[in-house]
Amino acid sequence: MTQGPVELNAVLQSSDQVSEQLQARAQQRSGFQQQYAFESRWFRTDDGVQHYVDEGSGPPLLMVHGNPTWSFAWRHLIAGLRDRYRVIAVDHLGCGFSEKPQDTSLYVLERHIARLTALVRALGLQNVGLFGHDWGGANGNNVGVWLQAP
Repeated sequence: MTQGPVELNAVLQSSDQVSEQLQARAQQRSGFQQQYAFESRWFRTDDGVQHYVDEGSGPPLLMVHGNPTWSFAWRHLIAGLRDRYRVIAVDHLGCGFSEKPQDTSLYVLERHIARLTALVRALGLQNVGLFGHDWGGANGNNVGVWLQAP
């Protein structure tokens, strides 16, 4: 169990609000562009800028990767489910196309959960189906607990 909710706000950002370095990293998909042909989306918290994909429409599914992977791990499920569901797959801070700050205090469980909770709130998600791998499952499950906290 985590210590309790850490309050963070997420601001959804367009590509032109993200650094050129992050944009370039997300656009450089040499060797896997056909497997990961999803639009890059971004959000910012006080901890940094994170990448996510948001494909399809319908009931929301949230895919949270474990370590040492990123949203690429969900590519086949995203492609296969986006015709019936809204599929959101996030890259944790420090992973995938997200920023990689050197401040190690940002990489504790509570901060990962807080950033994910902030994204769920910013996207207005409700009644979300969760796909969690490794510690992505712990992060995702705790988002549900934190959203119910008074």
